[in-house]
Amino acid sequence: MTLAELISQFAEQILGLIPLRWVNQWEQGVLMRAGQVRKLLTHENGLFGTGVHFIVPLLDEAHTIEANADTVLTPVQVHETQDGEAVSFSFAIRWSVVDAARLFSSIHEPKDTLVNEVVMSAGGLIGTIDYDDAACFPDEVYRDVSGRLEEWGIEIEALHLATFARARTMRLITGS
Repeated sequence: MTLAELISQFAEQILGLIPLRWVNQWEQGVLMRAGQVRKLLTHENGLFGTGVHFIVPLLDEAHTIEANADTVLTPVQVHETQDGEAVSFSFAIRWSVVDAARLFSSIHEPKDTLVNEVVMSAGGLIGTIDYDDAACFPDEVYRDVSGRLEEWGIEIEALHLATFARARTMRLITGS
């Protein structure tokens, strides 16, 4: 460990003893004690209506996350439709955190969880539709995952196909 890393860790520990935390307008946070969510922290419900929140050092932890809408792309997948067409596709997902308390008490990495849920749902659903009916595919995936994600404090604002094409290489590999 270098001297700079040691000084940085020491400074982080000292700052952890300061009993105040700031939550910006674009963030939501939670106050946790013993691994349990105790309070939702926003920029409006702090001391005197500000984003400044009091915590008990060494007992409480304050975690924040951006609540602004974000966009993420899923990796390209190759699957076969119900009528035997091999297709490759990926999604663009616009999402935001709507309830940090539910988020922090249920999942660890919201972005990774969101992508994994959409990828798993899409992989399972593509085999139930025909190639010509692919226009309804994003709606089916949205309906499948939105309920689970809302339980975790995540809202999908938009779900669109970023890419969708016949995958001719799949046919060569499978011998079709």
